[in-house]
Amino acid sequence: GGEAAKLSAKAALRRAVALDPDRVDAASDLINMESEEGDLNGAYNDIRRLLRQRPDSGSVHLVHAYVLWYAGLLHEAASECQKSRSLDPGTTDLASCGSVFMALGRYDRAREYLQLVSGTEYERSNMVEVLVREGKREEALQVLRTLPRPGILYGRPLLEPCLEQHPTLNRDPDIQKLRSGLMADDDPGRKYSLATWDSYCGHPDLAFQELRRAIEQNYCAYPQMDTDPLLTPLRAAPEFAEIRSMGIACQQRFLEYRKQSKSE
Repeated sequence: GGEAAKLSAKAALRRAVALDPDRVDAASDLINMESEEGDLNGAYNDIRRLLRQRPDSGSVHLVHAYVLWYAGLLHEAASECQKSRSLDPGTTDLASCGSVFMALGRYDRAREYLQLVSGTEYERSNMVEVLVREGKREEALQVLRTLPRPGILYGRPLLEPCLEQHPTLNRDPDIQKLRSGLMADDDPGRKYSLATWDSYCGHPDLAFQELRRAIEQNYCAYPQMDTDPLLTPLRAAPEFAEIRSMGIACQQRFLEYRKQSKSE
């Protein structure tokens, strides 16, 4: 629904939490929105408060994992995913932890979580990401072809010709729409995904711009960017070292804020 609808949704969530502080689903959605808007400090404040209220809630630990993932604290995020699963093994929302384990290079564990929503577009789109990182180009292409082509979430207009090993035409209107849509999206995590696709498909200049923007908007991307196979073509360039430093600084700011908050 665009920016206006998002603002209305956020206001409604805040109102719901004000009326009923124990309403975990509303509080969780609000924290996820804060993370996706780059407000890691605000998200941390709210998840800390929610953890005090509901330390036994699997869904609350899952939201904590989401905040930690955006801050680049992948091992901590994975630990929270496992805690969430032990507390509430039946929730399909756990599938989002597949992204945390993918960022760690633990593709076996990523599959485990994605299988919780087996057969969905969410599972298939993330399996494309796993398979490409494993070097299974043909398998990735087969799964990608089951996803909608025009949608901006799955990267199909960009990835399909790339996986087919055909030159990608940047003037393709579907690719232009994909890039403009993801760059306009508030969620910096999607810009990171776009950067990995452009890196893999041979567009390093665009990938650097997208990766830089993701980190500027507080998707810290470190140390994920050091090990992500799709970013391998970028690592020898001087720009990568500069952007990597930005990622480290992004994470350090969050760690300092967390340390300060805990001491208060």
